[in-house]
Amino acid sequence: MPTRCSHGNILCRECAIVTDAAKRFSGNVNALITFSDPWEIRRSWIAVKLEDGGYDGTIYDTRADAIKHQSDERLCCYFPIGNFANGLTPLDAQLILDLQRHAYDAGMRITDESTPDVFPSIGQVDVMRAWQRYNAGVRN
Repeated sequence: MPTRCSHGNILCRECAIVTDAAKRFSGNVNALITFSDPWEIRRSWIAVKLEDGGYDGTIYDTRADAIKHQSDERLCCYFPIGNFANGLTPLDAQLILDLQRHAYDAGMRITDESTPDVFPSIGQVDVMRAWQRYNAGVRN
């Protein structure tokens, strides 16, 4: 049984502790967004190592390509760069790593393109951010 935080959650934004792996993951994604043409990476993927948050330096056209080029699909988290075109905070990176680790521990396997993705779409991210702004009292 997974450990729950004081709020009763398995993954919790308020209780997450940002690790060096999350900082590396966030830094790599933000560098890719900053130094790449946004139109070239908007539908691209990277394979992020769950162990240390690093990646192999390759930008893949599809999640299937990212999966296919790994020695073991369970060692990585497959991240859609375009869904986070505004950047990735270290806290969000930590939550993504924790979510993927939890999914693997629960028996989920990402073996091909047809396997469901654990990441939200761009539209879902926009809705979540709008809801967070609304809850924070930002009304614009």
